[in-house]
Amino acid sequence: MQSHDNLMEAFEALNQRKRRDPNALSPAEQVEWKRLRRELELALFQSAPDPAVDTREFLRVPVALQVRYWSSDELKDRYIPVLGEGGLTVSTVDPLPVGTLLDLEIVIAGRGVKVPVQGEVVRVDHEQAPARRGMGIRFVNMSYEQKRAVYDLVDDSLRERLLERRRHARVDARLQVEFLYADGFFELQTAD
Repeated sequence: MQSHDNLMEAFEALNQRKRRDPNALSPAEQVEWKRLRRELELALFQSAPDPAVDTREFLRVPVALQVRYWSSDELKDRYIPVLGEGGLTVSTVDPLPVGTLLDLEIVIAGRGVKVPVQGEVVRVDHEQAPARRGMGIRFVNMSYEQKRAVYDLVDDSLRERLLERRRHARVDARLQVEFLYADGFFELQTAD
């Protein structure tokens, strides 16, 4: 197994070409892209799809994001545990039927950013445990800007999960800090 740095570098080189043109990879490169994607997902989720039945077209990453959408004249705020370049998973005890089209708003609270996207429910999970219930949503009708925003979220989450070597989570915080030393002081503002 490759180091995370090398694995990500090899995957990103192929994935950037695939993003620009889904047919750009040769058959051998497509096989390599899938192998690298499975290794990344194994590192991220501690499991990966069986290569014999793996049909995924996009990398998925674990996230902790909020999503908003309207359902039956009610605004729903839900949790996104998994985000991919082609869709997302929404945790909810009341999933919508397969085929439902939704206008979604992915909320990145720490950055004050909201990414509007459209999606279609393609999978419903009716697990016993409420925490495992939800729905899989495939993105539809995405503009270039929306794709870029989702790709950036996926890339940032991938790097954060595999390359961050911190023992504790980093939190956005703007704090005034004053450094005192023998000859004086100076002030700065933190970013996190």
